Amino acid sequence: MAKYKKNISLFDKIRYKYRLIIINDDTFEQKTSIKLSKFNIYVWVGSFFLLIVLFITSLIAFTNLKYYLPGVGQIDFRNKINELYFKTDSLSKELDTRNLWISNIQKIVSGDIDSLYYYKEDQDTIKLNIDTIDLSFISEEDKKLREEVETQMELENLDHKISNADFNEDKLLFSNLSLKNHLVPPLQGIIIKNYSLEDQHFGVDIAGVEDETIHAVYDGVVILSEWNPKTGYVIGIQHPGDMISFYKHNSLLMKKRGTFVTKGEAIAIIGDSGELSTGPHLHFELWRNGTIQDPTKYIDLEKLN
Repeated sequence: MAKYKKNISLFDKIRYKYRLIIINDDTFEQKTSIKLSKFNIYVWVGSFFLLIVLFITSLIAFTNLKYYLPGVGQIDFRNKINELYFKTDSLSKELDTRNLWISNIQKIVSGDIDSLYYYKEDQDTIKLNIDTIDLSFISEEDKKLREEVETQMELENLDHKISNADFNEDKLLFSNLSLKNHLVPPLQGIIIKNYSLEDQHFGVDIAGVEDETIHAVYDGVVILSEWNPKTGYVIGIQHPGDMISFYKHNSLLMKKRGTFVTKGEAIAIIGDSGELSTGPHLHFELWRNGTIQDPTKYIDLEKLN
């Protein structure tokens, strides 16, 4: 018999049946019994621990608990830092561009503009003497070329307007300096001081009747409506075609910033506000693509002489 027991395999041992009997301790009455084996116990215990491991793994993998594990939270934190860095860099560039635009607008409003900027192409290699520049000089070849180009553009625009029933006036606006009928005069008055880069006078001064209203030269949005110590009450309007008009030295502003105005709409009252003003008049400026323009090239204004 002892030799027989020695030959029993391990698999047979774990399959031996055992009975677990539960008895009432007072009456010795059998309550229940369970038939067990080592194999069944190993299977049930192993399955229980396997389920526990799967549950904990799923809980960590699909919830925010994974960020508390060593290393995982640091990687995610670095990714968020990189994302915030790129966003901050983009916002910084956008802010610099906006600050530059606001700075230029403030210089335009206050009149603190260096006229030499418009003569310089390369400040390190080119030095020009302003006194030797004749701004009114145009060669005969240049005049002839301008007339041919203007005539051709007017013909092409006219053909396009006739052939296209859905013609949009804004597409034609500001495309040719000879098309003055798109802008209206801001004030019914006489020019008492002309546009001159040499004199650093970046617009025209128009004299009008006291308390006369000033009108928008074209449709647009008011981007500036405020008081400035040098130029007084100033209003600026952004128009189509990257063009901005400024109206300075007013006595009263009738539109707030962000207001949409139409061509010919009243926007201010003529006045004599600001340190640079020498009497009741309107100082009117036109800017295109950030460059000063002579308003008389775009609008028919009556001159004093």
